[in-house]
Amino acid sequence: MSDRLVEEIEYRGRSGATQTCLTALAELLQRHWEISHTALVTCGQNHGFVVIVQESWPIVIRSGFSSGYNGEGPRGLATALSLLGERNTEVEEYCVPKSFMQRLNNAQLLAKDIERLIAQKPVRPTRIYDYIWSGTDGKRLGFYDAYPLTLPCAVLDPRLDKVLPQYLVDPDATLLKAYVQLESRIRERSQAGKEPGVRLMRKAFNPDNALLKWHGRDREEAQSLMHIFSGVYGAFRNRRAHEPVTSTPDLALRELLLLNELYRLESEAVGALESSGQSACDEQAGGE
Repeated sequence: MSDRLVEEIEYRGRSGATQTCLTALAELLQRHWEISHTALVTCGQNHGFVVIVQESWPIVIRSGFSSGYNGEGPRGLATALSLLGERNTEVEEYCVPKSFMQRLNNAQLLAKDIERLIAQKPVRPTRIYDYIWSGTDGKRLGFYDAYPLTLPCAVLDPRLDKVLPQYLVDPDATLLKAYVQLESRIRERSQAGKEPGVRLMRKAFNPDNALLKWHGRDREEAQSLMHIFSGVYGAFRNRRAHEPVTSTPDLALRELLLLNELYRLESEAVGALESSGQSACDEQAGGE
């Protein structure tokens, strides 16, 4: 066995800080879907994770979790195990000496540590469900709240990407501004006059006399897309225009993604009064 320090291992979270370790695990699960095995490493009442992603070196979550009493540590452990269970990820518990846990927390695991961990037998009978039960008093967890609200920048329309700094400070004001911006853009491209939001969407995208349309979409598809635009404006934008709205972070993100799809669809539409060879994206690149 080698005393070589394994520099390829990635370490996340802070020992003794449950929330940082839980967030680190949730981010890992959000990024990696092909996890082959997860080891719950236990030293007394302290716990961490060694996660094997496909055939790469492990990703280590430091020992921010605990058990055996009521508190944040056991609740965090129960949430972490529930997240892994929902992903159908195999989890086995392994007891390790204090020296192993110290090296894990100090980002100093050796090759022999990993070899020994893989070679040893897991704890039997399993205590995984006991940890979940004791950490929650048998109550079902709202464990999806552990996932971070991450903005999927890779799929955002460039026009919304530009307003992200403002969105992070005041999402509600930014969303209303984004609705107004899109409405103005559609009114300008369709030349539909001063029709307000919902009526504008129905007039601009009505497949029977489309001022804006999508190539390759039949009438039924185009009509459904028209209803998406008018429905979103009727259900979300109108409310924001007539009364103050304070959204929770998850609701604001859901609405931003819904609005983003409208921006994307608008950019793909071709105006009846525009050159068929010039897309909305081409115009934006030259005019914004």
